[in-house]
Amino acid sequence: MTGQQLFNLYSYVIVGFMGNAIIGWQLGKKGFLRIGLEGPRNRPVRLALFGFIAMLVWARVAKISPPFQHLRDAWPPIVGVSALALARALTPRSQRLYDRAKFLMETANVGDWRTLRAESDILAAQNHPRLIEAERLYVESVAVQERLIREGKDLRTIAGHKRNVVIAQCQLSLLYMMQGRLAQAHQRALTAVSSADELREYDDGRETQASLSMALFRAGQAEHLLGLDDAAVLHLERALKIDTNLGDLQGAEQTRQLLGYLTGASR
Repeated sequence: MTGQQLFNLYSYVIVGFMGNAIIGWQLGKKGFLRIGLEGPRNRPVRLALFGFIAMLVWARVAKISPPFQHLRDAWPPIVGVSALALARALTPRSQRLYDRAKFLMETANVGDWRTLRAESDILAAQNHPRLIEAERLYVESVAVQERLIREGKDLRTIAGHKRNVVIAQCQLSLLYMMQGRLAQAHQRALTAVSSADELREYDDGRETQASLSMALFRAGQAEHLLGLDDAAVLHLERALKIDTNLGDLQGAEQTRQLLGYLTGASR
């Protein structure tokens, strides 16, 4: 095999097919804006782009002609678009709703909602268009999951949908805290805790425990903001125990920091 043939094989397989398929799949799963925000943190896209750059460097150093010079070689973008469409089609509607809501919430700048804020800042957060739309999408996602629970035929499938509801409820609780709607945030978190506890009666796997820990942490956050520090400590201690058992170092550290602040402040 000549150098040109080896280069063409690399270009067609690694860059033309695999690279475009990876980028298309990631775009279909996450969307253009999220991929742009993730940047270098998105390893699959970074790897695909590295493969493309390596092709250009190889062509320049070895003085080899790039293979994509004719109309018949325009198929790589078609691979990418096809992968994007397939990823989109295989993503359940409720997941798309949730992902979009999460993206909107993460990109809504409402300042530091964990501290005391002026009424004008709280009102601005409550009227923030991204948060308003995120709430609508979360609620719709929960409605879809609850319908799937009612239609479920086996416990494993039902458990998966119930976990999704718990996670969406936790996100709604966080959203309400960002908007200063603390009573609603607290209620959503307690609902999530109750749902996760009920789920543990027949599915106590790692994912269920992780969702319960998330709900307990959100409940603790909301209670702290409401001035219910004793209740917050109880929920956070329970969340910390679960995170420790799961080996979730990041979750345990986050919970430990808030718990340390509360127990220190109460002395």
